[in-house]
Amino acid sequence: MPSQATQAANGIIIDTPGGITAGRALGTNIVAYKTDSMFYGTFQGPPTIWAFNQISQVVGAPCQEAVVAIGTRHIFIGSDAQVYSYDGATVDPIGDDVKDWLYANWSKLYRDRIESRHDKENSLIYWYFCSTQSSDGKPDKCLVYNYRRGKFGRADAKIEASVIYISGQITWDDLGTLPGVSTWDTLPNVPYNSSYWSQASEIPALVDTNHKLQSLSGVSQSSSITSGWFGDDLQNMSVQGVVPRFVKAPATCTGSAQSVRMLGETPIPETVGELYDGELACDFDCRYAQITLNFTGDHEILGAVPRITPAGSL
Repeated sequence: MPSQATQAANGIIIDTPGGITAGRALGTNIVAYKTDSMFYGTFQGPPTIWAFNQISQVVGAPCQEAVVAIGTRHIFIGSDAQVYSYDGATVDPIGDDVKDWLYANWSKLYRDRIESRHDKENSLIYWYFCSTQSSDGKPDKCLVYNYRRGKFGRADAKIEASVIYISGQITWDDLGTLPGVSTWDTLPNVPYNSSYWSQASEIPALVDTNHKLQSLSGVSQSSSITSGWFGDDLQNMSVQGVVPRFVKAPATCTGSAQSVRMLGETPIPETVGELYDGELACDFDCRYAQITLNFTGDHEILGAVPRITPAGSL
C-alpha cells in the first residue's frame, strides 16, 4: 500500500501502451519492461519517490523469465527474437548469430512462456522456450549463452520449470536414509566429487514433464556439433579427414558429412569414419562441405579442423 512513512507508492507508466511484462533490479535501481519498450527506474524520494525514464521505444521483453540479471547488467531475449545486454547506459544487441534461428523456431503463440536459469559458476544463461512444434505450451527448446566467452549453444529439453536445487549435506551415516537407497547399487548415479554431496550446494535442475525434479549433474548421453558450409565457388577440394581437438575426450566420437556443388542445392550425404588415432577419416571431393561430430559421454572440445587438399578448379 502507498505510504509516506515507508515511501512506498504505486503508479502507471503511460509513455508506451501495454502492461509491464518484466522487472529486475539493476544495482540500487530497477528496470521495468513492456513488450516493446523499457524504462529505467531511479529512487527520487517524496513526492515522486520513483521516476521511470524511457530507455527504448522498440526493445522490450515478453515475460519476466526472459530477463536474467547477472549482477552488473541484464541479458534478455527481446520480443523481436534478438538477445540484448543492458548495463544501465546502453541496450546492445548481442544475438545476431542466433536471431534468425530463434525467430524461425520460437512459437508466436507462447512467447510469454520462458523458463530461465543463471549458472553463475560456469557463466551460463539458459532460456527454455516453446518452439513452433510445442502444442501444449511447455518449453521444449533451450538457448544457452556463455557471457564470459560470448558464445551461444543449445540444450534442448521439454520441461515444466527450470530451478536451482540447493542440496543438504550428506554424510556416511545418512546414506541409508536417502529415499530409495538401501545398497551401494541403489545410490544416485552421481560422481563422488559432484557438488550434489556438498552442504548447501547450488545445482542446476529442472522439473520434467512427469513433474519430477531432475538435477543436471549426470553424464552426457549424446551431443553433437555441426560446422557451417566451407569451401570455394571456383576451387574443388578433397576432404580427407576431420581432426578434433579435445580438452577432455568423449567416450565415443563419430561423424557424418554432406556436400554440394553449389550452395543452395540439395546436400549429398558423405561417409565419415569413426575416430581413430585422433582423426575421423573420409574421402570425397566437392566444392562445399558440412561436417557433424556426434559424441557420447562428458567432453570438452576446443575445435575441429578438416584435412583438405585442392582437387582442381574451373
